[in-house]
Amino acid sequence: MTIIRLQINDKVLDKVLKILGHFSHDEVEIISEDEDFLEQKEFVANELQKMDNGEVEFITVDQMNQQARELLAKYEA
Repeated sequence: MTIIRLQINDKVLDKVLKILGHFSHDEVEIISEDEDFLEQKEFVANELQKMDNGEVEFITVDQMNQQARELLAKYEA
C-alpha cells in the first residue's frame, strides 16, 4: 500500500472526503495528522540528525541513574 500526503483547501475537503468514502477501508484509509504529531516528528528528526553528526554526548545507564539520584536529592531537601 502506498501512503500519500495531501494538502486540501477547506472549500473542497468535503467533496474529496465524499469521493474517498466510496472506497472500502481495505482500499483507502484516511490518516489524519495533527500539529502535535508534526512537531514531534520534526523534533525527533532534528535529534537524530544531531546524533548522526556526533553533536550529542551519550551516557551509560549508571551515569543516568547517578544524575537522577542527584537531581532527586536536590529537590527532596
